[in-house]
Amino acid sequence: GLYRIKCLDSPSQKPVSLGDELEIPLTDVNLDITQMTNSYFQIDVDIKLDLTYGFESPNHKLRTVGSLSAAEAMLYKRIFIFVGYKHSSDAIQSVKVLHNSRDVGGSEQTKNVTESFLYHRVKPECEKQNRSGTYSLFEDVEKMDVSKCGVYLSLYTLCQAYSNGTSLHLHFPLIVPFDGLLPLEAFGLYPKYPFGPLSLLLKLTPASLVIARVDPRLSIIKETALHTSKDTKNGLTTDWERVMLQIANFTAIGAQTHRNMFHQLGTAVELISNVTFTRAEIDGDEPGAGTGDVVAVDYTNCPHVVFGASTMEAVNIKSYVHGFKISRRLKDHLREYFSTNIFAVPAEITRSYSFPNTPSERGIDTQINIPLTHAVEVCVLFPHHHNDVTCFMNPKHKNLSLKFLDQSWPDTAVNTIEP
Repeated sequence: GLYRIKCLDSPSQKPVSLGDELEIPLTDVNLDITQMTNSYFQIDVDIKLDLTYGFESPNHKLRTVGSLSAAEAMLYKRIFIFVGYKHSSDAIQSVKVLHNSRDVGGSEQTKNVTESFLYHRVKPECEKQNRSGTYSLFEDVEKMDVSKCGVYLSLYTLCQAYSNGTSLHLHFPLIVPFDGLLPLEAFGLYPKYPFGPLSLLLKLTPASLVIARVDPRLSIIKETALHTSKDTKNGLTTDWERVMLQIANFTAIGAQTHRNMFHQLGTAVELISNVTFTRAEIDGDEPGAGTGDVVAVDYTNCPHVVFGASTMEAVNIKSYVHGFKISRRLKDHLREYFSTNIFAVPAEITRSYSFPNTPSERGIDTQINIPLTHAVEVCVLFPHHHNDVTCFMNPKHKNLSLKFLDQSWPDTAVNTIEP
């Protein structure tokens, strides 16, 4: 049949507030077969972020916008953090499959964030590249790549919110492939004829948002290249382009202030709060107002900034369904075939178990017996904070082993502690 792509609006009332269900259509009346592997839905989200600052001293405070010079403001607009999701489906708290507008028993996933994290952790790396709105890989985020699911916020924007005592308002799209959800990952082609329409009921959550610091060296270089002509029109000469690049090349601002990790929403994050630079004095310069090359760059960190989300709304909800129509002869064949055969869709579930012992300062020495039936993967997660759902520690292991039927897997215990 003829291959088509249909854009479908959600029947849910817009906007959908936090805690409310929204419906996502998975099939279309004009498509007899839905190609699940190519179809996706998009949800534009509006999130209100509240920031709590833990200043240890006045030097750690963010600068007010009014105290910044034109050059400092330009620099602050080139230093960024990232706020978003590791994967777009991490934003989904629960998911339920509806068949002919009825709940499919056993399809509800109430711990979808954990299942999403586990499911996408084992996805091939090649499937995670260049998926804007879907994946946020740290190697892309730290260089401020467009392939991300979230937004970049400049230090200048943070200073504005701090100066005005206001919240930050984020707006970005979530692009979720149908097969990116665990209840649908076993589908390849779904025959709407003769089985009828499918849809999803979702609830969103901001609890799985993550925060990361963009490498300031890379962001300063990239933003300076992007905004050169604009800055020149605003009266900032190309001399300032050279100054920005000199600041970027200082090792201190790149190596010592950059942390290679994601932080979960609700945990303390160390952010750059102030950056100053000194230029060499040349003939004709007033004392303390050098116009030569940059000779020093100093930065100050605010060691305890906590991001919290107070509201979240879903707007502009659409499904992009790929599929095709089939001939009457093939429809008759399908109806005849499935009159005597069952259309079975395999499904995966995840189960979690807690270790009986709690860790101490020296680590944890414990064991747990778990009954395994048709298990495809086993992983051990070490949350650092009580609210960690997609950010986990990677601690050192000594004599870590998995035994199945008295056989160790692998043959020798895992030891990641250097001898």
